[in-house]
Amino acid sequence: MRQILRLYFLLTILLYSCQQTDQKQEAAGYTMKNYLDIIAYNEQMEKNYQATGKAIYPYIIEISKGHKKLIFVGTRHTREITQQADSIDHTFWRLGPQVAFNEGGQVTQTYASRDEAIRKNAETGQLKYLCDSLGIQMQNGDLDVATEVNALFEKYGRAKVLLYLANERFFDLYVHNWIDTTAGLEKTYQKEFIEYLQNDGVVLKEEEKPFSYIQKVYQDFFNQPLNIYAIPAEKFYFLSDGGELTEIGRSSKVVRDVHLLGKIEEAFKTYDRVFVVFGGAHAFVVEPALHQIMEKQTTR
Repeated sequence: MRQILRLYFLLTILLYSCQQTDQKQEAAGYTMKNYLDIIAYNEQMEKNYQATGKAIYPYIIEISKGHKKLIFVGTRHTREITQQADSIDHTFWRLGPQVAFNEGGQVTQTYASRDEAIRKNAETGQLKYLCDSLGIQMQNGDLDVATEVNALFEKYGRAKVLLYLANERFFDLYVHNWIDTTAGLEKTYQKEFIEYLQNDGVVLKEEEKPFSYIQKVYQDFFNQPLNIYAIPAEKFYFLSDGGELTEIGRSSKVVRDVHLLGKIEEAFKTYDRVFVVFGGAHAFVVEPALHQIMEKQTTR
C-alpha cells in the first residue's frame, strides 16, 4: 500500500513541477493556486494592513453548501499570543465542528490552558486544546513523512532532499530555539532530525546519518562550509523561484496539500462541519480545491 501511495505522490510531483509557471495548476484532480503567487498576495495585503490595520493572517476560508460547512484557517506559525489566537477561537466556536484537522502529525498531548498550548505547540497546540474542550477528535491532516520523503527522493535525489529537510525541519528550529538545544548541535541533530525521520519510517543509509554527511552535502552544494546561523534563506524559501531547493519545498507542500484535500473530502462523507488549521500558504493555494470539494456535497 505504501508503495502505491509513493508512486501516486511521485506522479503528483512530476505533474506539478511541469506547470509551476501557471497561475493555477491541477494536482490529482484538484485545482490549486501557484505557491509562487503568494509573495505578490502578501505584498498587496501588507499595503492593505498599512491602510486598514487588518492583518494578513489568519487567512480564513469559509464555505458552505446546505448543511455542509467548512472553515479552513490559514495561520502564521507562532508561539506568541496574538490576535490570530483569538480569531482561531472565535471561528472554532462559531462553527462547532464535528472533526478538525491539524498540520504536522498526530498530537496526543493535553494542555491546561489555551495560552500554554500555544506557547508549547503553536496553533496546533491551540487546536488540540479547543478540540479537547469540545470533546471532538483532532486528526492529523498531514501526509506521513515516509511517503512524502520517498516521493521527493525519487524526483530530486536523496542528498538535495535531505539538505532541504534538514534546513526546514531542524536548522531553522534550532536557530530559533523551538527545540531543546542544550545538548549541542550534533547531538540535537541526531535526536531531532535523524530520529524524527527514522521514527516516521524513512529508511536512511548509514552514511547519511552522521552530522558530517549534511555538512558535506551543504559544502558540495554551496561551495562553502555549513554555518547554520548564516544559511542563505532565499535558496531554501519555497515561495521564491530560487532554484532546485525551493522547488523541492514547493513540491513537498503540494503532495501534502493533495493528501489533506483527500482527508477533507473523505470527512464530509461522515461529518457536516469540518474545521482545518494549517499554514497560511497552504490555505491560499488550496482555496479553489476547497470550493471544488464543497460543490460535490449533497444537501438535505
